[in-house]
Amino acid sequence: MGRLVLVSGSSGSGKSLFAERLAAHAADDRFYIATMRPVTEDNRRRVEKHRRQRAGLGFTTFECPLHVSGVPVSVGSAVLLEDLSNLLANVLFESGGTADQVWYDLLGLQQRCLLLVVVTISGLSPHGCDAETAAYIDALNGLNERLLRRADAAVRMCCHEPVVCKGDLSDVFKAFPHCSVDIQHCPGSSV
Repeated sequence: MGRLVLVSGSSGSGKSLFAERLAAHAADDRFYIATMRPVTEDNRRRVEKHRRQRAGLGFTTFECPLHVSGVPVSVGSAVLLEDLSNLLANVLFESGGTADQVWYDLLGLQQRCLLLVVVTISGLSPHGCDAETAAYIDALNGLNERLLRRADAAVRMCCHEPVVCKGDLSDVFKAFPHCSVDIQHCPGSSV
């Protein structure tokens, strides 16, 4: 079972960039699982921005909006899942699935890699939303809580600054003897 790092924050908080840098330096084999279905111009711009951010970082990218545990990652690899909110929306609204299906899909993926970094949106409130949106937000918040409990380390991004809210990233990265990042000098790497 691989180590799990949860990186959360609001939209535009820098969570993706931070997560990409963590995963890029953890293992020789690096996989990026993109879950967004780019259906709007804003979605397409976001996808292009993320492609530019990770250019040259050595990721093998899989566009996988559903069933992420089926992505062919290698056992000793670092896997970045971008992001949980899109994966959940795809499962709930496209396939009529449940948050539990997403949970077990993530567990299956975690069993097959050395490090799983999950990016997620946090801080959403269902208050004032229509019933369908409120149910989605409740499901996302529930998955975020479950992942936080399971995570070896969790980082919340605030104004592009990482704040470790669980664990110690240095401990997580001790499992990676060839890690090329000095986690001690990563802002917010321990509490």
